[in-house]
Amino acid sequence: MIHLAATTGKARPEQYFRVNAGGTARLIEQCEQKGVKNFLYVSTIAVKFADKTTYPYAQSKQEGESVLKMSRLNYAIVRPTIVIGKKAAVWEALSRLARKRILLMPGDGRVRIQPIHLEDLIDSLLMILSGKHFSNEIFEVGGPEEITFEQFLKRIHYFYYGKDPRVVHIPLKPVMTILSLVEKYLDISLPVGAGQFSAFLNDGTIQRNKIFDQLAGRMRDIDRMIQEVISSE
Repeated sequence: MIHLAATTGKARPEQYFRVNAGGTARLIEQCEQKGVKNFLYVSTIAVKFADKTTYPYAQSKQEGESVLKMSRLNYAIVRPTIVIGKKAAVWEALSRLARKRILLMPGDGRVRIQPIHLEDLIDSLLMILSGKHFSNEIFEVGGPEEITFEQFLKRIHYFYYGKDPRVVHIPLKPVMTILSLVEKYLDISLPVGAGQFSAFLNDGTIQRNKIFDQLAGRMRDIDRMIQEVISSE
């Protein structure tokens, strides 16, 4: 069984938990009843964030992991980092931010990330499946390079305009506090949630593992992945 389905983006907390935790639990239950042996669960690197209090998406994916770990199935949990690909929601959001003449950088920009191209993530999943790596392991999957978030956005900007942007840093914690209060007490729909800013406050890098070590030499570096996505627009 390959389980990639999830509620992502901007949604209400109860929807994250209903789909990402509850839905995963029901799927695992059905697999156990039908005699499925192996279960590949695509989670997120955000379950490692030090502070997930305002990030129900990450909490719900962590709950899904916990249910799987307590099951009778042989599992492989995959935690991708930021996934870069044509028309990917995260790419659309980050490229919009990076294309501004003035880069409004949430936070200090110093957290480290390890973006991966969509096709390299697919290769990682195929390697797990073909190698039958279902020994109850967790595979964190990212690209071959680490970079600070600010450097990454500036790199995207440079590919569009051939020069670095002016950077203005936005204090992030006060913004997240206000957003979390609005989300909690007011029944309104906001274009972005407090939790989605968590990536600008927490490192999103991986712990090396056998899947990464086998594929890292063939993965796209940051310049190549940005260039490929921009050229396909």
